[in-house]
Amino acid sequence: MTEIYLVRHVQAMGNVKRVFQGHTDEPPSPLGEKQLEALGEYFKDKHIDAAYHSPLIRTTRTCLACVGDKDIPVTAEPGLIEIFAGEFENRLWTELFAQYPEEMSHWGPDYQNFKAPGGESFRQVYDRAIKTVNGIVSRHQGETVLLATHGGFSRAFLTYVMYGDIERMSEHDWVGNASVTRIVYEDGKYTVTDYDCRDFMPEELQNRYKTK
Repeated sequence: MTEIYLVRHVQAMGNVKRVFQGHTDEPPSPLGEKQLEALGEYFKDKHIDAAYHSPLIRTTRTCLACVGDKDIPVTAEPGLIEIFAGEFENRLWTELFAQYPEEMSHWGPDYQNFKAPGGESFRQVYDRAIKTVNGIVSRHQGETVLLATHGGFSRAFLTYVMYGDIERMSEHDWVGNASVTRIVYEDGKYTVTDYDCRDFMPEELQNRYKTK
């Protein structure tokens, strides 16, 4: 059995500003800094063999907080990066919904058909997520790995894990900032055992509202 801790990055300034972060390299917010401390405490006594993170600062910081002083390999993995938003990068959500109603009509009802002009589609992220995680798991069979990634990436991969069908991408909610989802891989199958766990943090740090 291989164990995966799928961790969404802590709240970043892009979440606070309500912009489509995508590949925009926003640092943790003040609340995010406190979430980093909570994640460090949560993982302090948990065994991890290796950790991987998206190259962006919000995921790098999240990964390092989870690892703490563990003497394990920590690797930047480009395949874990968020969906690339093309012309929508770093644009306000309210502005996008107002100015691009056709493109944004897929954001919610059918995420699998969303694609920003010049950007990456969720179908591409779905395929990338499967390939990336499968590759990591193949290198760490029987071990425990931590993956620090993003909301869009997590939605894509968890759609595969829970349904095996990209057409069902809108059937589950976003995992929250600083949330931990535990997945086990055994006998060729992924299974979610803990979904969107944030209860290890004080309620004021859980920021339980929908964030992109």
